[in-house]
Amino acid sequence: MRANSLMSYLLGSVPPLEVSDTDIPQDYRETFIEGWKQHEDGAWLVTSLWDSYFGKLENNDPVHTESTVNGRAMMDHDLPNDARERLATLLRRSVAYACAGIRSSLEVAAEPTVRAYISVSESAEEHPQLTAHMTFCTHRTNSIPYIEDIESLTQEGILELGHDDLSQFTLNK
Repeated sequence: MRANSLMSYLLGSVPPLEVSDTDIPQDYRETFIEGWKQHEDGAWLVTSLWDSYFGKLENNDPVHTESTVNGRAMMDHDLPNDARERLATLLRRSVAYACAGIRSSLEVAAEPTVRAYISVSESAEEHPQLTAHMTFCTHRTNSIPYIEDIESLTQEGILELGHDDLSQFTLNK
């Protein structure tokens, strides 16, 4: 697990994260049922996200393809405005979703390993609110990772999780 300074601060401001699949919003719970598939450029993509992707991919970089297709915002329209309560729920939902995605990726291939990236920042609205985004990318030997220098990102909290990090969270299906 890697976290930048801002994410470390955010994680320290909420109770320890105990997550389960029930923390994943209902609309997101079936995301990983169809598993993963490999794209022609070598990228590993969440099948349901790839099947519903409508953008144009012009890059032959597998990590770019993964970050683009596998990325999504965490559902937050039902959350309260209170920043502390909102943050705790966003983190719980995001980590639960990330753990579910990592677990499902292990059913496909052990290498390259899949990492989940969670970001938390303020929205760009008139009345900013905390919001979260996540994506999944593989970590490949001899290639630049999705985020090389996590501490260089200072405008948002960043958390990177891999399969070795799953044991740090209570995971009850």
